[in-house]
Amino acid sequence: MSQEPTPSPAPSPPQDSILSNPTAQAALSGAVTLIPARNYPGWLRGVMSWVPALAVSGVAMAPGATSGIIKKLQEREGTPTDTELPEPSPVVRAGLAAGLGALVYGSVRLSFLLDEAADRGLRKLRVPFPRVVMGAAVAAGAYRSAVTENQRREARRAEAAAAKGAQQNSTPSPATSGSESSSA
Repeated sequence: MSQEPTPSPAPSPPQDSILSNPTAQAALSGAVTLIPARNYPGWLRGVMSWVPALAVSGVAMAPGATSGIIKKLQEREGTPTDTELPEPSPVVRAGLAAGLGALVYGSVRLSFLLDEAADRGLRKLRVPFPRVVMGAAVAAGAYRSAVTENQRREARRAEAAAAKGAQQNSTPSPATSGSESSSA
């Protein structure tokens, strides 16, 4: 009898990956903040506004995406996911896609306005090197956010490993259950 190998969990991203390294995220975020958004070419601001909005709209429009997202959120929050969610009609999906796209587009455009307002406010307060101050603040926020997310991810992994270990320990092996039934 050959045993089937148990599937190994997906490898976690290496800690030096930019996706999980707080220092790299802070450095890149801070460096990008040094360039005022008003200095970006118009076409780049347009791309930065429309591409995420269209991508979110496209995903929201896909059949099964909304119920899949709700299921993932339920799993993450620990609520039961055994109920089957109805698939929204194409009209509802289109409305959701348009709303989410508008929200993303508006958020990006608002971030451009807030960038300019923060720069002007710091200059009005006569803060020396306002973009450097903004870059340092953004870098600190990005660092803290990345550290917090890494801690959450590790806690979820540890919780999942503990749950899997408890499940394996509570399930009797076939040899054990067979010997118990024969001795009874």
